[in-house]
Amino acid sequence: WRGFYVGGLLGGGFSDAQWHDPFDSTESGLGGVNVAGFGDKVHTTGPFGGVDVHYNWQREKWVYGLGASVSVLDMRGENTLFSGLGGINGQIINNYLGTIVGRLGTTYLRSLFYVDAGVAVLNSKYALNGNTTILSLGSQNKTVNSWGYTAGIGVEYALTDHFTTNVEYDYVGIPNQSINFSDISVVNSNRV
Repeated sequence: WRGFYVGGLLGGGFSDAQWHDPFDSTESGLGGVNVAGFGDKVHTTGPFGGVDVHYNWQREKWVYGLGASVSVLDMRGENTLFSGLGGINGQIINNYLGTIVGRLGTTYLRSLFYVDAGVAVLNSKYALNGNTTILSLGSQNKTVNSWGYTAGIGVEYALTDHFTTNVEYDYVGIPNQSINFSDISVVNSNRV
């Protein structure tokens, strides 16, 4: 298991983003009520693929190493946000994910069982569209790189002495962010 490994990766992912809603419930003007906090969560799903590079050291049954990966994502989702205002369409598109991790594992026959953890950077596009048949609040999008952490668990199997395959689950945590949508003044003034 010691040495340099380069390979491809394919998979799928999902994420949930909760948007902070600064608006109270209001009358809709049509005899109803715009309920604050309704929606305000965007669930994204989609596939990804990329390149994975690792270097391992081994001492008896223990394997430890460093690794990095870069993936192109196609994870998209949208929902109604800020329903207390009357509703704005919010969309998130996750574009790229990069990780740098440390790995620790143990071998059993031709298998390696391991955990890894490290830093992650996620490139995402956030979009708001407040233009509807009733309101014209504007639209804007922002693309940001967000640093966070990752932790995972997996099993790798040696097909031959030089080729392996693996299955891995990773969790990526990205901290809360404040994004300024200056072109949508009613949203910006409430510090979304």
